[in-house]
Amino acid sequence: MENKEYIVLMHNLDAGANALLGEFGSNDSYDISENIKAELIKANKIIDSYKIDEIKSTAVVGAYSFNFITYIQLGEGNKKRISLFLKEKCKLGQEDKELTTFLKSVIVDSVANVIEIVKKEFNMYIRDESTGIDMTNSSLQAIIARKNIVVNRAKFLKTELNDANKAYVLKMLSLIKTSGPYGNQLLLEFRNIVKNQKLLKSQDNYWANLKKIIDKLVIDNALLFNDKTLQRMKNLQEIFMQTVANVKEPANDKSGKPQKKVGGGAKKKGGGKKKGGGKPKSSPAKDNGSKPNFNVLNTTINSKPLQNNNKTSNTTKQHQQPSNPKFEFTGVTSTIFKHKFMSKTPQSKKTLDDGRSI
Repeated sequence: MENKEYIVLMHNLDAGANALLGEFGSNDSYDISENIKAELIKANKIIDSYKIDEIKSTAVVGAYSFNFITYIQLGEGNKKRISLFLKEKCKLGQEDKELTTFLKSVIVDSVANVIEIVKKEFNMYIRDESTGIDMTNSSLQAIIARKNIVVNRAKFLKTELNDANKAYVLKMLSLIKTSGPYGNQLLLEFRNIVKNQKLLKSQDNYWANLKKIIDKLVIDNALLFNDKTLQRMKNLQEIFMQTVANVKEPANDKSGKPQKKVGGGAKKKGGGKKKGGGKPKSSPAKDNGSKPNFNVLNTTINSKPLQNNNKTSNTTKQHQQPSNPKFEFTGVTSTIFKHKFMSKTPQSKKTLDDGRSI
């Protein structure tokens, strides 16, 4: 089952939870806006280590820290290319990832002093030489605003989507349990993963973490489900996507922080009971979109079988993991972060230790 829109949404929710600078797109890419890239290049950086083919450096921007790597490669005609990349570590679903984004490159003579080049082009400094230089980079407002926005959005959605995550998990477990001979096997595998990760209801993001486990199991084992079950699972994903879309997030100020609510006007004088002594009239309910209708996930799911009733494993899609962002001398482009949406290779039957179900 490959619902790319749903997977992109989940990755972007994870991007917020990991406070990433960029966003994931429908073309399997991860992109950072040009104005933020410009500020990343401009940021004053401290050189942490230096090898003949790479330089590692860090920068502090406001309250946030960033890691960079610079690659040095010899080219033709006594030239060498020096390229700066941003490194961001994150967790997408159940997998730890490292995103590499190209920022800038320069071509210089092979005999050029690399340290002097990176000082000039990438604003890098040896630690002993950074005295008197603004290493807090507090003027780089685009980076600070972006970080504030994603951090505050993640905190907000953590609360707003808790009920939706719970409903999704319970519905998906029910579908897996009734999906056929492999259902109990997957439930047992789910229970073992939860046990190994020591997840407890008292923990933050409990239901969100369960949801990530289920999503990975469903995607990796999609060929085990019949068409009717797959359609119902996709419907669940569509409902969750709509729930997220219905969440009304608070507005942010220029710094990326939530705007403070302005207090109401002065109270009316003599604020006693209303004339006539009766009960105050109830005002009509307002539907301002601030609270999504999470109960939609508890409704009955009507589904239609997929058109392709005969699944086959003859066609196998392979998504290669990104190699090190080494570049060819002919040109450097932004590293595209590939995602493994699903494995189309059927799994072999497993022997169950017992017949228990969740």
